Amino acid sequence: LLKDLGASKKLATVIEGESLFNDGTAIVMFMLFEDVAKGEHFTAPQVVVFFLQVAFGGMLIGLAAALITLFCISRVYNDAL
Repeated sequence: LLKDLGASKKLATVIEGESLFNDGTAIVMFMLFEDVAKGEHFTAPQVVVFFLQVAFGGMLIGLAAALITLFCISRVYNDAL
């Protein structure tokens, strides 16, 4: 849609990033509300810590997966990356 409207690549990237951020936030909030529905109680600091653990944990897992992928690709192809 953005391409058809003639929007810049930068704008499309910003919108896609914002969409991914919203999706990630929704998943974390769903996990939190699911636990509340099961009868668990949380304080505000516990909610913040939970959110940060999931957010930064996901980034660390993604970074680790990227590094492993780069390592494997560098072994398959002898070209410099």
